[in-house]
Amino acid sequence: MEAAWRSRLERLCSADLCALVGVCQRPIDYIVDKDYVVDTMPPSSSAYLGEFEQLVLLSILRLGPEAYGVTIGRELEERANRTVSRGALYTTLDRLQDKGFLRWKLAPGGDARGRVPRRSYTVTPRGVAALRAQQHVLGRMWHGLEGVLGDEPQ
Repeated sequence: MEAAWRSRLERLCSADLCALVGVCQRPIDYIVDKDYVVDTMPPSSSAYLGEFEQLVLLSILRLGPEAYGVTIGRELEERANRTVSRGALYTTLDRLQDKGFLRWKLAPGGDARGRVPRRSYTVTPRGVAALRAQQHVLGRMWHGLEGVLGDEPQ
């Protein structure tokens, strides 16, 4: 296999290329082959949350047992003044689940849904910790800027 890589690299390092970059052609005496696998990396102590992810988690906490996809979207429209597409909301919910910040369970649907079950979302302790960490980071960033930004946040 090393011979195949050596041949491939020698073709890339042709005389034209060497002349172009001002380096003479030299034989290759080693090959470095390293992989960086993200899946095996230990989870960071404070995972990053984007603004929309924060708003979704806060909406779920506020809604409690009534945190379904439709009610979360409605909460975001009313409290955050954000119009949210269903695709963006459910993609974010799936991503938050993958990060371990929320989980869902099937709940019975009402008559309006023809008794079709729906997902009920809850924030995990890890999700609460991530929200708190983001709150502290933002607080540190805002601290001392009242004079620059004008009035204090409401």
